[in-house]
Amino acid sequence: GSGALVSHGNLAFTPGAQLIQTGTVTLENGSTITANLQGTVAPLTQQQYLSATTLVNNGVSFESNSLLYDIEGNIAGNIVQADTVVADLANLSNDYNASQFGAAMKSYVENGATDSPVVALANLAAGDINGFEQVSNILSPAVSAL
Repeated sequence: GSGALVSHGNLAFTPGAQLIQTGTVTLENGSTITANLQGTVAPLTQQQYLSATTLVNNGVSFESNSLLYDIEGNIAGNIVQADTVVADLANLSNDYNASQFGAAMKSYVENGATDSPVVALANLAAGDINGFEQVSNILSPAVSAL
């Protein structure tokens, strides 16, 4: 686009989407950039979301709508970019078996897995702890706490 863009709310991006703005983009305090990663098996890479002639950051935060993925955003000059990383699945649940499953799945996804267990987790929305525990109960055998 061109001209000025001021964000007081949420700018949401799907994988591969990017906003290139000729002009000034102002990201106000309390605004968010959301990576819409729920339902996708996302590559663990850096993605550029936004570039502008002039970029003013007054306090934007970054989030993902996926339970499986987090994003670590940063602003470099006039570019907004973020790394897609696997969420800390081991600390999502107070259930021991689910936590052990989460730790194993984090490592599994970080090593490139994209099969059906990963898809099951990728389909969960951020914060869906019950869904995570259900997937864990279905896909993992009980782990002894002894």
